[in-house]
Amino acid sequence: MAPAEVHHLPATPSTPHHTHLQHALSLARLCPRSTTAFSVGALLVSPTSSAIISDGYSRELPGNTHAEECCLRKFYGTVAAAKAAATGNLEPKDVDYQDGQVQSIFEGYTGEWELDLYTTMVPCSKRMSGLRTCLDRIVEASKVIGPEGKRLIKRVFCGCGEDDRFVKEGNWAEGILREAGIEVWWVGGLENECRNVAEMWLEKKAE
Repeated sequence: MAPAEVHHLPATPSTPHHTHLQHALSLARLCPRSTTAFSVGALLVSPTSSAIISDGYSRELPGNTHAEECCLRKFYGTVAAAKAAATGNLEPKDVDYQDGQVQSIFEGYTGEWELDLYTTMVPCSKRMSGLRTCLDRIVEASKVIGPEGKRLIKRVFCGCGEDDRFVKEGNWAEGILREAGIEVWWVGGLENECRNVAEMWLEKKAE
């Protein structure tokens, strides 16, 4: 399978993609203060109706959590809770589902597929904490297959890249996302704002 495409949206004219990324920026500004981590916002959006399916921001959920992680975990929890309620059971809305568990959540799922994920910073491809990366979580979500072979996540829209402040090897998310069949879109015009918000609690990087 050939890698999925990469696209670069110009800063103008403004598009719904810019609007969604602005919304993600508003979430990033809600991030609890941290001098050792970026502040990022993320959305899951229906590509057909533009409805927001789920959202998240860095450190929203307990623990050292990232924006895309929170967004996906909240989405999974909502789907799992709806299934549980239908059978008279109760299930926590915040569960960190492990490898291989996500597909089972979506058995019988009748919601939308081929969702768009918007994030103010490219998903992390390595975490200094050793915790699971957002890249890994997104790739796993893309492997959840529904009716007519549709996947759960089809496109990822990014506001800015990740510098080498924490991960010296750089970020390799774009290539892995494309190899997994996920289109990568870079949204022009918001890079500086996304980066400034991501670094709002950090000490100024040495030149």
